Formats: sequence, C-alpha cells, structure tokens
Amino acid sequence: MSGLEGLDQVMRAVQDLGRRKAGAIQRKAMTAGGQEVLAEMREDAPRDKRVLAKSLGKKIKVYRDNGVAVAIVGPRSDYQRDVTIGKRKQRTITRRPVRYAHLVDRGTRRSRAYPFTEQALAVAKSRAFAAMEQKAAEELAKT
Repeated sequence: MSGLEGLDQVMRAVQDLGRRKAGAIQRKAMTAGGQEVLAEMREDAPRDKRVLAKSLGKKIKVYRDNGVAVAIVGPRSDYQRDVTIGKRKQRTITRRPVRYAHLVDRGTRRSRAYPFTEQALAVAKSRAFAAMEQKAAEELAKT
C-alpha cells in the first residue's frame, strides 16, 4: 500500500469522528508532514549568511467550511535580521527574506535561480506523507 492510499484511508476514518476532533488530528498530521518539508527546505536553501534558511517556517491552516487542512511552508513574514556587509567600508542593512525568497528560488534576468522550494517538496514528499499517516494513525488510536 502506498503512503497516499494509507493516508487517505486514515483520514476518512478521522472524518467520522466529528468536525472538532477531526480538525485537531488533521492539524497534528499536517504539522508532522510540514516539518519534514521544512527540514529539507532549510538544508537546500542558499547560504546567504543563513538568513533565508533561518527565516523559513510553517503554518497549519484548517478551513472550517470544508475541513481541508494545509501546511504553508516558506519564509515567515515577520522575520528580519540586521546584517553587516562590506569589508573595508562596513554598513548594516536589514534583510527581510520574505521579500526576496521568490527571486532566489525562481531567478531573475540577471541572476540564476537557486531552486530550493520545489526541490525540497519533491525530495521530502514521501517522508511527509509517511509522517502524516503515522501521526494521524497514532492520534486515531488514542481516541
């Protein structure tokens, strides 16, 4: 049985528990899966004084109307760090990775792309589904 089929069966069983309990289990499962993708994304992120990698985080959202849970993984919008640049004439600038992460990932006309988001998702996808399935099954067994 593949990870997606097993996860699908477990999540169908979770939906029978009721909206509130199902939402809590979905949130825990998505947290486990999102953590796998986040760890891979941090490894693959370019080394710009590690500001971009340190800014990466995850947020779990469960929509009330249809019960769909999503994990949002990327640079946190409130993260900023002061970085000193220059060797002789040093100055401090504030880096906000949320403003330039998409440019690093996709590239521009003048700078090449360093794809780390889609690559991390492709590598960690099976581990994320396995972690989600395991966490959902654990929580389902507790009820």
